[in-house]
Amino acid sequence: MCGDFVHVGHINILEGAAELGDVVVLLMTDDAMKTYKRAPRMSYSHRERILRSFKQVADVIPCAGPQSYAPMAEIYKPNFFYHGDDWKQGPQAKGRLAVKLQMEKHGGTLVEPSYTPAVSSTGFQQMFTATLKESLHTGVLLRGALNDLKRVPGVISRETGIGEDVLQNLIAGQDLDRENMDSVLRVLHAQYPMSMKHLVVDQDDSQQGVWYNSAETSKNSARKMNRTNILGDTTCYYTYMDTATSSLSPFKPELIEMEVHVNDNEPLNPLVVMNKGHLLSQLTFFIGPVNFYCTVRGERHCKVMNTGDSCLITPYVPHSFTTRDPDQYAAIVAVTFSTGVRDALSDLLHHDMSKVIEAAGDRRNAAHVFMKKVERFSELRGLSPTDVQRMLLNQGYAAEAVEGTMSFTAVDPAVIQSMSEIMCIPVGELQILQLEVDEEVTYTTAAPALSVGSADGSAVDHKSALASCRHQPDVGGFSWRLCGTSTLAAGKSQFFNYIYNYGEVPCNLLWDGQEQTLYQGDSVVVKPFMEVTLSSQKVRDQHYMATLVVCKVAGCVNNNVMNECSLFAAEGLAAMTTNNTKWF
Repeated sequence: MCGDFVHVGHINILEGAAELGDVVVLLMTDDAMKTYKRAPRMSYSHRERILRSFKQVADVIPCAGPQSYAPMAEIYKPNFFYHGDDWKQGPQAKGRLAVKLQMEKHGGTLVEPSYTPAVSSTGFQQMFTATLKESLHTGVLLRGALNDLKRVPGVISRETGIGEDVLQNLIAGQDLDRENMDSVLRVLHAQYPMSMKHLVVDQDDSQQGVWYNSAETSKNSARKMNRTNILGDTTCYYTYMDTATSSLSPFKPELIEMEVHVNDNEPLNPLVVMNKGHLLSQLTFFIGPVNFYCTVRGERHCKVMNTGDSCLITPYVPHSFTTRDPDQYAAIVAVTFSTGVRDALSDLLHHDMSKVIEAAGDRRNAAHVFMKKVERFSELRGLSPTDVQRMLLNQGYAAEAVEGTMSFTAVDPAVIQSMSEIMCIPVGELQILQLEVDEEVTYTTAAPALSVGSADGSAVDHKSALASCRHQPDVGGFSWRLCGTSTLAAGKSQFFNYIYNYGEVPCNLLWDGQEQTLYQGDSVVVKPFMEVTLSSQKVRDQHYMATLVVCKVAGCVNNNVMNECSLFAAEGLAAMTTNNTKWF
């Protein structure tokens, strides 16, 4: 045993062995654990003391690893060698075969009880046991990291003391011990310039590419949040409820019910309590009579919203919501989602953010951002903006044209083209789209109501676009009046899709041999490139209209990633997420 983490499976082993006689535990030394498993969490002396405290244990002997099992069996000649059957594969398999041969030589018996089923079904065991898919994915990432460093397992083994078999097993996707995987990856992260995010794979807990959340599950997650207004009154302001999401999807969407009622549409109503804004962008879908408040460039606004209306809120814009009618249901589907900055935040924490912000410029001032772009790209060529300006003048451009372009007051397209050639960048990088005041938050109103069917009795399937912004091209969606059967982009959607049923009519979701009915308040998230079919409820050959909201966010398949993929050599791109071989 290692005895570093003791669970009921170990107790079962000890109790089973005790029925055969006095139990002597071969306890792995610290060095032995490193070579065939992982670095120990506790020292040998601590682990030995723990095992000796068990009533089933008669003695504890240090063991140098699986390769020492057979020699020790030859010395001690035990009547029984007792080990769980989980050693039939992996780094202990060779040691097992040697023990089996040795036990046969001196007439002993090898006993291999089955892995304890009850343990694998408990929550804590799931924390320590990886799925085959996770293991395979980790192997791909680990091999890629080793290739990046131009190292093979044998070299890593010599430099870290981790057994080569352990590394090979992990690369091959055959290690299902999450503790082992985590320990090995952390050792590599500590010793080499390897980022943990390049080594660790989040668990895919989807059902064949779809995450489902029922209305009942949402209600069970309800938590009421109090806020104190400027009058000093502390009241329940919102009820938050989770909807479909996952660590793998960019969405963190919530159903938020309004608990504060106002009698006017005044932006500065004293009952309204603004938040501070947040890092996640938010595509908001309104249900019922809701007032939306936001502060844009220091000015408070109030927008009267109703069912089917939507707005797109950029990060850190302060906002709030109330209801205009306490007798009507009032809520929002707040589809918050991560963007490039959120995904890079763990790296940005290590930098001076004041300098990052200064280098980015402020998109509300196009000239400022333009100059920051010129500084950024000229640096890559060993130049300064002054050098670029001088080179433009040497090419024969008039001083007025160069100065007007560099100050972004009178841009000359020909000068921009030459600048792009000097700095070897696309022209589009120098075409700055300024963020206007009405783009901080954008709005759409609900489409006019439609009848269930057309004049000839055929079904009506209508989509109405949600709020969008030209500064966030990878975000969108639509409200959907579904009458009949339709597909969601026929398996070609390049986005994560979030679907919420806000109407009374159920609809069926079909995908990859799976089926799920979405009732009112139910929601799902669908991976990109999934073929999903939706059908509204049908009664007596008549389809009823299901009312859905569909939000689309690129997540990991964003435009920048897709642009990079389009540049990769085809030979490697096809196997990018499956290859676990050496680079040569």
